[in-house]
Amino acid sequence: MTLCPSKDSRATLLGIPQELRDKILALLVPRVEPAPTDQGDPDGRDYLNDTPSINKRRVKYLTTIPLPDGIPTLKVNKQLRDETLAVMQHLKLPGARSYRLDVMLIDGEELWPTWLYVPCLTTRVEELVATLRDFGPSSHRYGRGFRNGDGGPPWMIWCFQSLLIRFLEAGPSGPQEKSIDRGVSVRSIVLDIRTPDVQPEMIATVEDSTPGRLRTISRETGLKMRMHPMFILGFVRRWINFISGGRSYGGEIIHTRVGMLRLMLDGVLIEEYDVAKWLASMPNTPWKVDAYAIRERFGLKTVPSND
Repeated sequence: MTLCPSKDSRATLLGIPQELRDKILALLVPRVEPAPTDQGDPDGRDYLNDTPSINKRRVKYLTTIPLPDGIPTLKVNKQLRDETLAVMQHLKLPGARSYRLDVMLIDGEELWPTWLYVPCLTTRVEELVATLRDFGPSSHRYGRGFRNGDGGPPWMIWCFQSLLIRFLEAGPSGPQEKSIDRGVSVRSIVLDIRTPDVQPEMIATVEDSTPGRLRTISRETGLKMRMHPMFILGFVRRWINFISGGRSYGGEIIHTRVGMLRLMLDGVLIEEYDVAKWLASMPNTPWKVDAYAIRERFGLKTVPSND
């Protein structure tokens, strides 16, 4: 439960020596939680049916751990807010409007997100850093997560879309009784694809990272093979290309609420995408005019239209 200091308690906190107050503030601020080391109990996760998106059943959130609702001293007054931010900087923590998210790729078909750092609940996020880690191949014969559908994209495209839409509508909140678009914007989204922390022989080549080959090699070797991170990187790049020039696959909400997209591999920047330039290059339509107005309302960068 979040503490809400009374006027008397605020006066007491501000009345004690700075050195002691800093120690108290250091105890209040959250640390970045470690990412899960394994899948854990699947019964402790479930999909959230409170935002409109496709394939939301394959994005499963923790249901047993309540999300924090912010550092109380960031909400009291300017002095305590400034001192709290200074303590966070001294501890080398991300900023007050920076979030950290871990995403496990399970069986090549589901995304299991876990919030690691949420210092305050805000609709104006500066940075979201998400790590993506593969935990092994699909048990299904065809590995449907990364295969093209009947005239549509692979399931995993819709999983990424569902994860993104829920964040931009609901933030890092838990289940909602009904769909409520809170209007979340973010200046920078970083997706950091990680090389699996397993023996090298358990990581397939890029060519063998297709669902069918991965499953075959796992069966033949008895090892739970992982996709090569460059295979996942290529897949994410294709998804970004899908959304960069249109409103499908999550493109519409990205064009209006995201400043930059950054794609990383093991912490190294691979590619950077300026969403404002995407929007500028799109055909001039009434929706584009509205999108410019929405970005300006969110305080996001815009550039002159190319047409």
